[in-house]
Amino acid sequence: PDRPADAAASSSLGDLRRFVEMVYEKGRRLAVLEDLPQGVRGLLRDCLSRNPHRRPEVSRLRELLGASMVDMTLEDERGRALWKGFLAPAQVVPWARFEQAFWAEAREPRPEQGPLATA
Repeated sequence: PDRPADAAASSSLGDLRRFVEMVYEKGRRLAVLEDLPQGVRGLLRDCLSRNPHRRPEVSRLRELLGASMVDMTLEDERGRALWKGFLAPAQVVPWARFEQAFWAEAREPRPEQGPLATA
């Protein structure tokens, strides 16, 4: 009799076989949801392309995913431009670097006094 772990492994193997049959042998692809942000939809379509030359290199996926994450998390167009233009692909940005990029994008002089002034 199958033990629970064996049954789960057997089920997973069956799912994998069905997946291989549908994608590799029959050329089927997952549907890309239209309510996803445009950058994510495009990235998924490229990754799932039947044409292997259209699929992005794995080494480029981090950059593409990072840009898509910025698009999904920042609603403000100027905020997205600031992040992509000055701060990406950093995962952590020191305050001084953010502040410098912010004022460069704002095209405004940094205030001398107040909460936004340089300490």
